Amino acid sequence: MTESLRIETGAKKILINDGPEFIEFNPFDVAFVEKFYSVFTEFKMKTEEFKAQATELDSHSEIDEDGLPVNMLDRMKFARELCDYSYGQIDVLFGEGTSEKVFRGVRNVELVEQFFGGLIPFIQNEREEKLKKYKVNDSKVMK
Repeated sequence: MTESLRIETGAKKILINDGPEFIEFNPFDVAFVEKFYSVFTEFKMKTEEFKAQATELDSHSEIDEDGLPVNMLDRMKFARELCDYSYGQIDVLFGEGTSEKVFRGVRNVELVEQFFGGLIPFIQNEREEKLKKYKVNDSKVMK
């Protein structure tokens, strides 16, 4: 008789917008968590660059004959580039095609912020719960 050993890796499967699409990741995989926070930190830095460039673009108040900012195309181009970059990083982290599953072709920086903001609790809570048993309680510390 062959016996088996089952290893529970802790992988999580999360539905996107109530399904049927989902993403899968392991909040206990140190390599994944490291990569996740690296991508998240880089996204935050890019967002700051975006805000600085948006402020610069907003400082030009000239409008065209239609009442639109003269630099509207520059604003949109930069926002699209930020989204494309962020979506690429999400695909690196979760696998090719993930950003398409999640965002369905919509380019919006706020959606990326929602995505990362929504995932952080899954990663933090899962790791915190699992690591609780390894934490030393102050009352149990030997003196």
